[in-house]
Amino acid sequence: MKFLVILALAVALTEGLVTSDVAPEGFVINGANGTHTPHHVLVEFFNAQQLGFFGGGSIITSTHILTSAQCVHGFVRWRVGYGSFLRDQLTWIESTNAVPNPQYVPTTRNNDIAIITLPTPLVFTARVHPIALPPTNIVMPYQNEQGTILGFGFTSGAVNLPSDNLRYGYVRVQPDAFCLSIFQIVSPNHFCASDNRVPVNICNGDIGGGFTVYYRGEPVLVGINSILIENCHIQWPSAYTRVSHYLPWIHQTIAL
Repeated sequence: MKFLVILALAVALTEGLVTSDVAPEGFVINGANGTHTPHHVLVEFFNAQQLGFFGGGSIITSTHILTSAQCVHGFVRWRVGYGSFLRDQLTWIESTNAVPNPQYVPTTRNNDIAIITLPTPLVFTARVHPIALPPTNIVMPYQNEQGTILGFGFTSGAVNLPSDNLRYGYVRVQPDAFCLSIFQIVSPNHFCASDNRVPVNICNGDIGGGFTVYYRGEPVLVGINSILIENCHIQWPSAYTRVSHYLPWIHQTIAL
């Protein structure tokens, strides 16, 4: 099936506020309002002409945000909003230092992973905290494992206003053969997920956010929102970068 990769929602920078240029489909479609998710951040990213876009990311250390290469490749400035599940209560920090995976392929979105480095460390609290990465000796997530997807954004394509509340939903990891029949991805670098029982999906502005599962009672970041089906259809899967495949690169990059 033909798919459309949606980078993020274009926005204009006016008087210090980011406002929407277009009315996209709603995202985390059929999701519910979330509460405190200390690792999740809203990422606004800007090109050299100061045209802005937005997506998501995850805190992995006090100075590092793991996100999609789509949110970094070709951009020069990033604003990271953290510390709240309410958009208007986010705290913001700006960075000009980010690096995509050197093997990222923009045309296919393979190796779609990047790290934003913050200029000063975040202060960890109950509302601001890193999420664990997968263990090095296990390839996660497993087929049919349920994961949580997250994102801020429009609740309806008819309403040209961002969601005031972080949204979330649950999807299950699908077989690799099914994923490869839909997406131009490489296994095991990526996986795809959906849930036809209670259809839910990511969409515009969710790119870069995390796909999380529980491992030994602790939330673990196992995927990064990467590729969307055309029109963000809730009955088709989306594709995610598999974090465990990139652990050596992540550890090398954050140590620099």
